[in-house]
Amino acid sequence: MAKEQWQAVTGKSPTKKQLFLSKILLIVLISILMNACMNQNPFVIEQQQTQVSKSNSFEACKPTHGYLCEALVVVQNLNTTFCSAAKVGSTSIRSYFMNAAGGSVAAPIGSKYPVHQANWTLLRHLSTEMQNKLVVTMDDRNGSSREQQWTQVFFVRNVVDRFVSGYLDKIVNDCSRQDVDDSVLYRTHYVPLGFSCERHTDLEEFINFIQHHLDVDGHFAPQTLCCRPQLHPYSDVIVVDEDLNWKLKQLSTKLGIHHHIEPSNNTRAHKTGAKSKAFDLFKGRRDLLERVLDMYKDDCLYMPSMCNVTELMSQI
Repeated sequence: MAKEQWQAVTGKSPTKKQLFLSKILLIVLISILMNACMNQNPFVIEQQQTQVSKSNSFEACKPTHGYLCEALVVVQNLNTTFCSAAKVGSTSIRSYFMNAAGGSVAAPIGSKYPVHQANWTLLRHLSTEMQNKLVVTMDDRNGSSREQQWTQVFFVRNVVDRFVSGYLDKIVNDCSRQDVDDSVLYRTHYVPLGFSCERHTDLEEFINFIQHHLDVDGHFAPQTLCCRPQLHPYSDVIVVDEDLNWKLKQLSTKLGIHHHIEPSNNTRAHKTGAKSKAFDLFKGRRDLLERVLDMYKDDCLYMPSMCNVTELMSQI
């Protein structure tokens, strides 16, 4: 249909690049219109007001609310919650909040992954009353606020960078290792669904596989599915990129924390170089890039800049 419409307007047949860019533009325009109808500006996400209904009791941790119950971390002594899906700088972010918590969060002695094994308070650990104060439905967004004093942070990442990082780390890298045990992600979650390293380390084959199983694990689930911004009234949205350290320093100022935490050595060793490697993966394969964007269209609609592939498109 897009091809015929283009030809009717311009009198010419569109190139593949023009068709692809027109689809991306359509996604952005739909997002703008949806946010306009909700009286929101999709490009001014930070400092959203926290609003919770007075009367509507809402039990957050039901099975239908999935990842939010495990992904939303509550730092009560800072009156702060934060959520970052897997492959969204989780180690750096948790290191930051672990230090910021001032000793209220600690990891068992000898932990292999201290910041991930620490005694974090998750949404599911709270009483139903406290859950109801922090989590709302879309219909409650115009209600009265009971928890405006809370800082509630949603950390997001470019969807293509995140997908490439997960693919290289959890699929290509783990499948190439000889020392992996049965606890690795692809064995616990994907092999029972028909995954095999021999076949699915190929990018196109992995996309063919994972597009049907996005809700199986948080590493490849949409970020909006993990952190549910339609349920949780985030006050701040922070994009995880090369400026994350500066953004965390700004957050420290807001929280009244007078120190700045550098990323841990474990985080630096864990980097996959996703942004630089995306060029090699998608060169000559714009169709695959388009499919990845389509898999994460809900993230694109929530925040169009999460799906900005202008630089990558200019290279491939």
